[in-house]
Amino acid sequence: MIPRLAGSSLFPLATLSLLIGCAPAYISQKPPTPEPMVRVAIHHRLEAAVIEALDTVWASDGIHASPLAPGNRWTVTARQGRLVAETGAGTVIGEIGPGLTFRGRARFSLNGTALDRPLTLSPEGGAGLLAVLELPLEEYLLGVLSKEMGNAGGAELEALKAQAVAARSFAYVKIGKKPEQGYDLESDVSHQAFDPSAPAGPAIRKAVEKTRGQVLSCRGRVFAPNYHSTCGGRTALPSEAWGTADSLFPWAKSVRDPYCAVSPRFQWRERVPSAAMVRRALGLADTTIPITDVSIMDRGPSGRVNRLKIRSQAGDTVLFRDRIRFQLADKALPSSWFDVSCRRDELGNVASVEFTGKGFGHGVGMCQWGAMGMAREGRGYRKILKHYYRESEVVCIR
Repeated sequence: MIPRLAGSSLFPLATLSLLIGCAPAYISQKPPTPEPMVRVAIHHRLEAAVIEALDTVWASDGIHASPLAPGNRWTVTARQGRLVAETGAGTVIGEIGPGLTFRGRARFSLNGTALDRPLTLSPEGGAGLLAVLELPLEEYLLGVLSKEMGNAGGAELEALKAQAVAARSFAYVKIGKKPEQGYDLESDVSHQAFDPSAPAGPAIRKAVEKTRGQVLSCRGRVFAPNYHSTCGGRTALPSEAWGTADSLFPWAKSVRDPYCAVSPRFQWRERVPSAAMVRRALGLADTTIPITDVSIMDRGPSGRVNRLKIRSQAGDTVLFRDRIRFQLADKALPSSWFDVSCRRDELGNVASVEFTGKGFGHGVGMCQWGAMGMAREGRGYRKILKHYYRESEVVCIR
C-alpha cells in the first residue's frame, strides 16, 4: 500500500482526470475536462462587506436573485447567523442565507478591492463574515506567485516555473478536501499566500502558462509540497519543524543549499527583552518576574533548535521546534536556526536575549531564494524541484 503523506495531503494520479494544457501523446476523441475551480477564503470574520457594482452584478442566495446596477452599493453584515444587506437606496434585506453570492461579467469591489470572479459571503463566528472567492486554478496561481515570489523577474523565470508547479500541486491536493468548510484554501501562509488584486507581471504569467498542468508526484501520487522563503544554507526535515514522522514526507529531505545566500534574510539578528519573553513564552502578566537563563538544549540534524529552555523564578519552560520563533515575543523570529547570547543586568538576571540566526521560515521543502539563486546560475525548473524534493518527479495530470 502506498503510504499517505501528511494528513492525507495527496491524491492518487489515477483519480485525476484533468487535461489543462500538457501535450497529449495521442489525439483523444473525448473533450478535455474543464479546468477545476478553486475556492479561496480571502477574509475571515469581516465586520461588514461593502459590495459596489462597477457593472451589472447579480446577488443570489441560491433561490432569489437581485441585480446591482453600476454604481450601486450593498453593505452586508451578519446577525444571529444570518445575512443582512442594506442597499444604497436605504432598503434593508434581512434573513438572507445561508450564503450570498455576487456574480458579474465585469468587475465589482469588496471593501474597495476590485474583483471579477464569483464572491460568496456567509456568516462566520457569530457576527462576522466569511468571504470566499471562486476562480479557475491557473488564474489562482497568478495571485499566488505574485504574492509568494513577486520580487522575481525574467532572470528567475525557472524559479517561478518551479514555484508554479509546487503551488499547483498544493492546490490540487486541497481542492474538495474539506467541503464542509465552504472553501478549499486559505489566502495566507498557512496554505499559500494569495492576493486577487496583486498584478502578475510577464514572467509570472509565462511561468504559469509554460508549466500548465504540471504537478509533483512522489511514489505515484500527487503531494502537497511545503516551501519557504530562505533556508539559510540547509533545508530542514519535517520532524525538525513540526515533530512529525519524516516517513510521512518521503519527498522532504534535508539538503545543502548554497544558492540562497543571495537572500536578504540569509543571516539575521534580533534582540528580545526579557519582559516580552515572560509575557509570551511564560504566559505571565507580571513581566517583572526575573528570567535567570535562556539556553539551547539540543538541535536537529540541520542545525535548527529542537528545544529551548527558559529558566525563571517562576520555574522552567521548554519551547519546541519551529513554534519557538512564535512564542518568544510579539514579533516572530525569522527562523528556528539560531544561537543565543544573554545580556544580564546588575543582579545577574537576563535583561534581554540576542538571537543570531540564518534563514526565514520553517525550512522544509523548496527554498524560494535558493530556487532564484539556482535559476540565476542557469538551472532549469525541473532540476530546481528535484534538488528540493528528492523522491519526486514532475508529471502531467490528465
